[in-house]
Amino acid sequence: MNIKKGGIIILMVLFPLIISAQSMKEIWASMPDTMALFVKASQRVELVDLYEKGLDPVVNNGLNGKTRLDTLTSNYLFAHITEKSTLQIKKLKYQDGDSIICVVRTYDMKAPESCVSLFTTSWKYLKNLHWMITDFVKSPSDDSQLTYQQLLDILDPAFVKATLNAHNDQLMLSVSSPLISQEDFVKISPFLLQRKLNWNGKIFN
Repeated sequence: MNIKKGGIIILMVLFPLIISAQSMKEIWASMPDTMALFVKASQRVELVDLYEKGLDPVVNNGLNGKTRLDTLTSNYLFAHITEKSTLQIKKLKYQDGDSIICVVRTYDMKAPESCVSLFTTSWKYLKNLHWMITDFVKSPSDDSQLTYQQLLDILDPAFVKATLNAHNDQLMLSVSSPLISQEDFVKISPFLLQRKLNWNGKIFN
């Protein structure tokens, strides 16, 4: 076999393994700037250095605020990007033995709202994950003063908050609304469901 050709074949075989072996530090540092608009790549590296040295892992972001790296493990990262937004990254084993990453970006203005996305470990976009509001509301009993449609109307507009578990491959989901009053929340809270989804190597279910 031609040595040059043989080297190319070996690289092609090893490339997926090299990609999947990326550490969370490398994934965090190589994250596209568009996903952390106010934190430069050099600042993300600085945050890791501070975290690993046991120092306060905080930098000034592009909004003249603070960005903090809260948690960093071999497969999980949690950071406060701004005062009102957080970022979670979780490396998950894919069914073919490779790894992909799940990213949860949460924005908390009047109520928390999350965007959940899947990427390769080289930050190639795969897809966004979506849920219906009906996934989080259970039907009231016949003697309830509220109908199912009334529950949905009270929640409208509804936001879904997602939280990755740092210790396992679970995704927790809950629902809230930025316009709901405390009185209405008390009324509907018995009918609201939290969902705990498990990663099965291909999807959360």
